[in-house]
Amino acid sequence: MPWWIWLVITIFMFVMLGVGAWYAFSHALGAMKKVSVLGSEIGEKLAAMNASPSEESLPEPPSFTQPLLSASDRYAEAHARVIERKTNKRMKHMSRWEQWRHFNE
Repeated sequence: MPWWIWLVITIFMFVMLGVGAWYAFSHALGAMKKVSVLGSEIGEKLAAMNASPSEESLPEPPSFTQPLLSASDRYAEAHARVIERKTNKRMKHMSRWEQWRHFNE
């Protein structure tokens, strides 16, 4: 092979090595940015978990440790909300069917 072909191949090789190094470096910088953002978010979450809770944010004790009256009151309130939702749903269906019944009149 003539000498100039070796020169072209060698230049091409060094150009490709440079492009590959630039590509790897740019993607490494992007990955470091993403990792730093993730690390700061994790740090914030851990700091929030380690913060001392206020009295308002303390969880309610389990229902089996409370008097039976409080559990029955909560159940009655929840059941009343369920009945109210079912009634509202039924009323909406009734009004829609009433509109459809008189739609073409």
